[in-house]
Amino acid sequence: MFKSFESVVGLYVAFLKKIYHVFLLLVVFLSVWSAVPTIHLFRNIDTDLKALLPEDYPSVLAAEKVEKKVDQHVWAVSVVFEFNEPKVGAEYLSGIADYISQSPYVTDVDFEREGYDFFEKNGMMFLSLEKIEDLDNRIDREIQKRKLGGLYIDFDDDANDKETFDFSSFRDKYASETSSFPTRYYVNEKGTVYSVLLYASDPYPTFAYMQDMLDDVKTRVNVMEIVKNGVASVYYAGGFVTRINEYNILTQDLRIAGIVALLGISFFLIWRFRRFQALVFIFVPFGFALLWNFAIAAKVVGKLNVVTAFLFSILFGMGVDFGIHMLARYWEERHKGLDLPPAIARTISTTGRSCVTAGLTTAPAFYLLMINTFKGFSEFGFIAGTGLILSVASFLTIFPCLLILADRLGFSPPLTVAEPVISVFNVGWRHPRATIIVVVILFVTTAAAIVPRLHFEYDFKKLKARIEGADVAKDKMRESVRGGGAAAVVLVDEENDIFEIRRQVEKIAASEGSIADKFYSFDRFVPDKQEEKKKVLARIDKRFDGEALKLLKDDEKEKIDDFRSMLKPDEVTAESLPPSVRKSFFGKEDVPGQLVIISPRKGVELDDGRNAMKFADEVREIRVGDRVYHATSANLIFADVLDTMLRDSKRAIPLVLLAVVVVLWIDFRSWKRVAIVSFPLAVGVMMMFGIMCIFGLKLNFYNMIVLPTLLGLGVDYGVYFYHRYLEDGPGSVPEAMRHTGSAIFITATTTMLGFAGLILANHMGLSSLGTLAVIGIATCLFAAVISFPALLRLMENIKSK
Repeated sequence: MFKSFESVVGLYVAFLKKIYHVFLLLVVFLSVWSAVPTIHLFRNIDTDLKALLPEDYPSVLAAEKVEKKVDQHVWAVSVVFEFNEPKVGAEYLSGIADYISQSPYVTDVDFEREGYDFFEKNGMMFLSLEKIEDLDNRIDREIQKRKLGGLYIDFDDDANDKETFDFSSFRDKYASETSSFPTRYYVNEKGTVYSVLLYASDPYPTFAYMQDMLDDVKTRVNVMEIVKNGVASVYYAGGFVTRINEYNILTQDLRIAGIVALLGISFFLIWRFRRFQALVFIFVPFGFALLWNFAIAAKVVGKLNVVTAFLFSILFGMGVDFGIHMLARYWEERHKGLDLPPAIARTISTTGRSCVTAGLTTAPAFYLLMINTFKGFSEFGFIAGTGLILSVASFLTIFPCLLILADRLGFSPPLTVAEPVISVFNVGWRHPRATIIVVVILFVTTAAAIVPRLHFEYDFKKLKARIEGADVAKDKMRESVRGGGAAAVVLVDEENDIFEIRRQVEKIAASEGSIADKFYSFDRFVPDKQEEKKKVLARIDKRFDGEALKLLKDDEKEKIDDFRSMLKPDEVTAESLPPSVRKSFFGKEDVPGQLVIISPRKGVELDDGRNAMKFADEVREIRVGDRVYHATSANLIFADVLDTMLRDSKRAIPLVLLAVVVVLWIDFRSWKRVAIVSFPLAVGVMMMFGIMCIFGLKLNFYNMIVLPTLLGLGVDYGVYFYHRYLEDGPGSVPEAMRHTGSAIFITATTTMLGFAGLILANHMGLSSLGTLAVIGIATCLFAAVISFPALLRLMENIKSK
């Protein structure tokens, strides 16, 4: 015999009533088991952008090969000393190095450049023969000019040769041109900022090791006399410091977001339901679902990344919505006089069905993100989709059991339930025609005039964490080390391919507007035409013998003596080069291949994603015969992440929208009803875009994930409202507003509170995500409780006429 859906649900409730205590014990056991992998998951958030790309992505594979090739002598921390007086820091460096090297975490301390003396002596050999000959000619003309005085006639029209010749600057000018190292120490041009580079004793350090090393170094530095007496200020930079700062800021922001969300939502729920037990009915089922979800994520995904790390905030806002709707409906049914079992059955068969529809609308939309290459989308989609399904399942199973337990313990529903100030939104359905006209005008205007002005934020500096002093420390380190990590690296398997790679890179560099500039390989450190160069250098040296020295001023003579020491170089061979040079290109000798380096043009900011992507396009893939070489660097990884995300978003968002439409059709079996229930989503999203343009907000690497999330959230509001309207029939808009409209207001507010904590984040990317999410949810709420009721009332009016 056929039974109605509600009758089947009634049997289900009766079954739960018999086994609820055993079921709850099993749930607690499962949740305790899930807590361990969940805690481990949040303690191992991977802030490396490389974690957002597939493991088999070319730049990721190239990075792994380079990491295996380079010497695992890890430059971990740069301690930067800024002295009050210039050029006094050098006398302290040896003592600083000896003291810090006593740390068990430090295997080596580097404060002067290995190979400086070599390049100081042999640097002239690295100039081209033509440039050395030109220098010889210029020196000869200047000497003749000083000998003849006013009788000297210059027949050379080259304007450069008519520049005032200053022998006193010779040494500094050519030392900087010929040496790979401008100074012996890691010091800035003013001589006030010195960097001391520390290398970790562990070649594969864990995060805990990094933190312990930095703490130990800081403790040692802080007791130094030069620091305590104010002789020097201290800054910390380097790879370990960056990783630690990023992780600590991220976890701090997530902690703040969680506290704000928890307190805000708890306050709202207590005010709404007038019972502390409401928190139990809503948070306990959701908490269990959250633990299960992240335990599954720990097994399937392994680690959270910078995009998925804040998912608990999103799931918090979305997951509790199911509980709010179901608890509100349950207490409504109890106020109507229904006993416990029929009230639960009525709640599950009505609001529970809407929850299933809402969950099955949003979860597949998230699961569709899994087809994307960008792991920020794919892993987000898996965790969010699974979290929603588990949340719905938890509220359909654990929630009824808690109601049964509460009833057994003597807890009764509240006599009154506080209604939100929902009446202010009744203006929509009371004036449906005017409301819809205004909404349509705003929609069309926004679509035509404002949305085309939407922009994407490419500048990654505007999306990083605001870490006090971090940028200053990094700038001072770069100022003293005088180098950076912007260059791309290629691991070349065949040495004979280097010439062709150089040819291709130099061709790219010669093209107008290119970002690639210089190509460096080990063979270029063995100069050509050395015998010819040495003969010209000897001729230059001889020009300063005898009478020529008498023509020089006193300050020029001192400088020329230093300069002449550069004119007697040794023969440079691969074997005579400093070990640091060979190590830079060969790394671990037992790993095949040789590294070559491609540097970008000076002054080009690769934190700007457009520059990074252009640089990546130029050097990402280099073909030599049948072999393909892939360049890699942190900037190229960043470029690939951006490129992948932008490409995938063009596919992901339409697919999510398609999934939403399909699930809606399965539920309503009418394209007309699908269009009706999608109305508040379309209006809300368009209003969000309009507000973004008005206030100059941009889409970016972090907040892009809000768009597919909003598609699921926004349509849920329409689903809940329309189901209630269809259940009560025509003319029930006021009743739907009073009950479901109130619940939508509460759920939207709690969801906004879930995101609101992110607005306070120090991390500008997370802050932008929270801001955009709150704006989007608010506009979808506005559309659901003002324009959607107005549309339904207007349709009723048209039909009645």
